[in-house]
Amino acid sequence: MAAGRYQDAHGYFQGLIEVQSGSGWRAVKAPMPGDTIRNQDPYGGVDWITCPDAGRCMTVGAYVDNKGRRELFADVLARRTWRSSRLPLPVGAAANPLAYLDYVTCLSPAHCLAVGNFAQSGGAQQGLFEREISGSWHASLAPLPAGAPASPDATINEVSCPTISFCAATGNYQDSTGDSQGVLETLAGGAWHAVTAPAPASDRTNRYMETVSCPIAKWCVAGGSTNYSGLLESYARGRWTVTVAPLPAKGSDAIFQSTSVSCPSTRMCAAFGAFLKHSPISEGQGLLETYRA
Repeated sequence: MAAGRYQDAHGYFQGLIEVQSGSGWRAVKAPMPGDTIRNQDPYGGVDWITCPDAGRCMTVGAYVDNKGRRELFADVLARRTWRSSRLPLPVGAAANPLAYLDYVTCLSPAHCLAVGNFAQSGGAQQGLFEREISGSWHASLAPLPAGAPASPDATINEVSCPTISFCAATGNYQDSTGDSQGVLETLAGGAWHAVTAPAPASDRTNRYMETVSCPIAKWCVAGGSTNYSGLLESYARGRWTVTVAPLPAKGSDAIFQSTSVSCPSTRMCAAFGAFLKHSPISEGQGLLETYRA
């Protein structure tokens, strides 16, 4: 399965699902919730797709309803039929929540977690968790570390859930000075806990956390960057620790973006990114990192 969007004959964006079965691909228009029936341009793009079982898939995205509000939806494939449903939002969401979902993962067909952001009634952008438990969706505001401002311009970028009771997520927010801070979230004991991503002692520039992989509960690696350095954050024994990404040559500006870290076990991880090599001339280079216990 692959998910994205296309422009129809009228120039309107529609959600696109590509299905590979046997030796060929076929295209499916992503269905929309029923409250788009009077909107010719629902802008129904889907941004991520996951298939926890053969023949059972889910994709998530955002759309514009009949009243011009940007809402969230999920499309589920079961028994060869796609069905669409509007997703809930946390209490206090704005009348037009300008909501967005960037990523979804499913541990099983009835246990999924999608992440993104939404606007509160006062206009503040907050991180968002949409969690499916036993087939029912529940929306919650992503917590932020103590001291975060009331209008943090926050978002959650990616999440990894090796078990039903433990997940880890990466995101970003702006602090009271307007600088970008990475946030690392863990779900344990039925509640989300947030900490500001640790930074190297010699680099206190902006931080951006983009990706995370957890092969087992309570052990994860997250990837991101500062303005100058790539960051690999490790979670073990209940705390996050930072490692500046090593470079194969003298350089700077290393970066890891979405889905760039994968850990099949606690003994091996791989990450891909890019950096600026300084000599003999400055030029961009691909970057591959491996970790072995």
